[in-house]
Amino acid sequence: MLRDKYLEFLNLISSELSELGFIKKRKKEVFYCEINNKIKTIEFIMTKRRDIGEIVVKVSVEYPELNELLTELTHYNFKRNNIFSTYICNLPDVNLTGDFVFCEDTNMVYLSEMVADLLKNKVILYLMEYDNDISIIKMFEHYNRNISVLYSSKGKLVVDYYLIWAGLCILNNLCNEATMIMHYAMTKVQDTETKVYLLEIEEIVKCKEQKNAWYLKTPKEEIFIEPTIEEIKEFLYALDGNIHSYIIIENSLTHNYVQIAGASGEFIVEIREYNGNDYKHYRYKKKTEDNNKRNLLFQGRFMQVRVSEIVHFKEVLKALGYLNNEYIISEDNWEDITDNI
Repeated sequence: MLRDKYLEFLNLISSELSELGFIKKRKKEVFYCEINNKIKTIEFIMTKRRDIGEIVVKVSVEYPELNELLTELTHYNFKRNNIFSTYICNLPDVNLTGDFVFCEDTNMVYLSEMVADLLKNKVILYLMEYDNDISIIKMFEHYNRNISVLYSSKGKLVVDYYLIWAGLCILNNLCNEATMIMHYAMTKVQDTETKVYLLEIEEIVKCKEQKNAWYLKTPKEEIFIEPTIEEIKEFLYALDGNIHSYIIIENSLTHNYVQIAGASGEFIVEIREYNGNDYKHYRYKKKTEDNNKRNLLFQGRFMQVRVSEIVHFKEVLKALGYLNNEYIISEDNWEDITDNI
């Protein structure tokens, strides 16, 4: 009887999901939707506990093109690997203990209406974050920063995490970024496979066109692609003049870069611009009659700089308009220090 109630629920939820673009697979409990080369899946699983039925809902996102690339790269089967998979009770902002319960007397119309509302207004909206590849790359960046280590079930640091991250970059012509992610992986994953995969990726990207993009790099070799101003602010907040002494924001096509060093809201800002093999290197310098020098914290020591070279937080943010061609280097505020380097 509980099984019949469950089948009734599936029939009811099927019509609700079809309106949201999800199609039922041959397996009655699984519904999928394809968008931007990705397959989103919603799966219902029923269990029984005496005379109580329980329905849990699992969601996943598969990226077949990425799986094919990683299968070619690693020579083992990445097919049907999900870039995301979890039960909906684990999603943020979903107030659910784990499952939906029902009995023989439950009105499944009411239950399906409630579940459909949750899926529409919470779950599917969350899955939409996986429509855009750059959004997924951002998830890898921030997840990596918020955990100390990544372990597989065997207790070994998993290189797969970094392979998927790098693979996403390759598919989006972020070639230099992909190789840097694997260089970073080598600081985290101590095995010979990582070096092999790095060499494989370096070969793959040779025949691909590099996208014009900016990336932020920290002293720990962490990489953040196309950083927003809000993200850059977070790094400026964290600069402490010690371990976190500077950040570099580099263009992966031109290799021009902005370097910001300092702590406590006071920074030194430099920009390097390349023209073929030549370059010009500039340091921010404001107009002032104060020629005195001050100590600025850098890499655990004091660095003496002129007062005119110290840039306050808001002025740094203004200078970052350079990344979007909204800020022009002029002799009024920038000093050419190329010959001093």
